[in-house]
Amino acid sequence: MGKGAGIGGRAAVGAPKPKVPKRDVSPVELAQHNKKDDAWISWAGRVYDVSNWRDHPGGDVIFSHAGRDATDVFAAFHSRSAYDLMDDFYVGDLKGAEEGKYAAFEKELRTLKGQMQREGLFNASRLYTLYKFSSTVAFAALSVWLVLNYECFAVHMVAAVSLAFFFQQCGWLAHDYLHHQVFHWRFANDLVGCLVGNVFQGFSVSWWKNKHNTHHSIPNLHESTDGAHDGDPDIDTMPLLAWSKYFLKQAPPNAWYLKYQSVLFLPLLCFARLAWMQQSFSFVFRMDMGWGKGAFDGKFSLGLLEHAGLLLHYTWYAALLLCMPLTHALAFTAVSEAMGGLLIGIAFGVGHNGMALYDHANPPPFGVLQISTTRNVHDNGFTGWFMGGLHYQIEHHLFPTMPRNNLAEAAVRVKALCKKHDVPYHATGLIEGNIEVMKALDDVVE
Repeated sequence: MGKGAGIGGRAAVGAPKPKVPKRDVSPVELAQHNKKDDAWISWAGRVYDVSNWRDHPGGDVIFSHAGRDATDVFAAFHSRSAYDLMDDFYVGDLKGAEEGKYAAFEKELRTLKGQMQREGLFNASRLYTLYKFSSTVAFAALSVWLVLNYECFAVHMVAAVSLAFFFQQCGWLAHDYLHHQVFHWRFANDLVGCLVGNVFQGFSVSWWKNKHNTHHSIPNLHESTDGAHDGDPDIDTMPLLAWSKYFLKQAPPNAWYLKYQSVLFLPLLCFARLAWMQQSFSFVFRMDMGWGKGAFDGKFSLGLLEHAGLLLHYTWYAALLLCMPLTHALAFTAVSEAMGGLLIGIAFGVGHNGMALYDHANPPPFGVLQISTTRNVHDNGFTGWFMGGLHYQIEHHLFPTMPRNNLAEAAVRVKALCKKHDVPYHATGLIEGNIEVMKALDDVVE
């Protein structure tokens, strides 16, 4: 359940079955174990007790399916070696579960994944990976070169813009490594992810995994009760933005500004990088996270490298600012941070915001959940680069360990499968998608 997470995963069919079944578990009994301190999940007809497993390498995502079937979400994230660990958590066999409306679709989706694995679509291209890494670092190199070789304010602002694009592209690069798309050895992915995330960006690997893996598991899912923080963390943006009537009900009495949230959406994204840096720093140094979330009390898979990486980020950034006059440095900081947040925000926000949302107790099955809550963006060459391959967000959510340069091939097959089973599949332009996002914000407060 995480230790061997890596490229590919495998379908539940053919996985080793515990030798001695302990007892039968009904769906009703399974559903009663739905809290972090009392968490049972089912996988391929078997039930496992993962209560209080705070050291799970993937973070709190292990609790996102407490009381429910986790067969497909488990297969999406884990590799072959993870299955060897499962016997230690085994409780019994699930009996009496009924097939749902989309059982045939989900079965064909698993078959499609297996087919693409055999075709090598889950294998990374070393040449492509090197190209993406070097082209991303080139933005930082250009920024540093401009700052060191020119004293002109305008040139320093160009350097700030270049650094903003560096921050944005680092987001996609870290995303590749931390989804274990590149190396088969999980630790190697995490190390490079720490370099790109902590050192380059100022974003903690553990903070990101804890948040992002949970988002992947339950996209656009409301929390079970107010303040439980067991829903999709990416839509829990109160009190700044309300993505549904559910969240609007939680608004403080003086939140008059929510009436204008569609207008405020893009300006707020300018502060996104600063907010994520604050959350990362608080997470790693065990400070109160704010917004009622308290301090993190779990373990870091990379130990003190998390702390060192963040400190190195602030060190190199401060050193660069010291190479400029104070007024230039202030303007450089404002432009690079605000633009960096805006660039990554408009690219990732279009993926899910304004799509279907579900109550915590009644989500559809894995494949339908991922597809119905996700929006693709048409590929026109630019969008692939600008969005780091996440213009194929649907396919990424279905197959998170598939390298980004293979998602286009997967999209052709997934779209055909959706058409066959009458599962809605939504794709639009980048601008049109962001308009849909802001229209959704308007609809919430009408």
